[in-house]
Amino acid sequence: MVTIPAGPFLMGTDPREVRQLGRTAHGNRMEWYAREQPLHTLTLPAYQIGRYPVTVGEFAAFVEAGGYLDSVFWSESGWRWREQNRITQPEYWSDPDWSDDPNLPVAGVSWHAAAAYCRWLSHVSGGAYRLPTEPEWEKAARGTDGRRYPWGNRWEPAYANTAPETVDSWDAPDPAPRRACPTPVGQFSPLGDSPFGCADMAGNLWEWCDSPLRRYPLALDQPANPRAAAEPQIVRGGSWYHGPDDARCAARYCYYPHGQDNVVGFRLAADL
Repeated sequence: MVTIPAGPFLMGTDPREVRQLGRTAHGNRMEWYAREQPLHTLTLPAYQIGRYPVTVGEFAAFVEAGGYLDSVFWSESGWRWREQNRITQPEYWSDPDWSDDPNLPVAGVSWHAAAAYCRWLSHVSGGAYRLPTEPEWEKAARGTDGRRYPWGNRWEPAYANTAPETVDSWDAPDPAPRRACPTPVGQFSPLGDSPFGCADMAGNLWEWCDSPLRRYPLALDQPANPRAAAEPQIVRGGSWYHGPDDARCAARYCYYPHGQDNVVGFRLAADL
């Protein structure tokens, strides 16, 4: 776990950059770019976040301990979904391309299962782990200076696992050759690390946040809504299948909490 100090940081995207991104936007991408506005300052208390995404090897302990079969670790809505669909493991758990290497970030995990893993790990370790909120994720990725990528403002294809710069992977069902799956965590360290030393926050896998999709600026003191777990949940960071624009620190997207896509994983967070 990496400690992120208390203090302000810049969140979101300047309208001038949104207009620049929009010049080559296709489909509903411009709508998502607009959701990164306004660029604003948020102040967070100190917290911790995982240096790396949760790996296959780490998640295997949860699966082998029967975590998918113990309702105590699941939310009511998550358990109902798991029971109705007879889910006992991540979507790609039996595919060696996605699970044979214990150092791969675990993919195909729903938001429900990621939250259950956090509760299970807290129980067995005595810690207090959870998913990061959207502001916590962005501050850990970009630091305090509003940079575009974890390492700076210029795209560096050798620093992250994404689709090639020339591919619009939102609109190309059969894109140009690329790394066809995630790479082991830390492979792009230290060059691709964030200012706080967090790895793989650009590309590889989108990462679940404990935040439903909301307009900016976000209200940090907004009371929890129990029904929010049924809404689309924010994912951050881009993936091996998506291009550099989606690997920006400010890029936002979302999936429904039952989604088990092979472009989504997660990392841990904890209060201090």
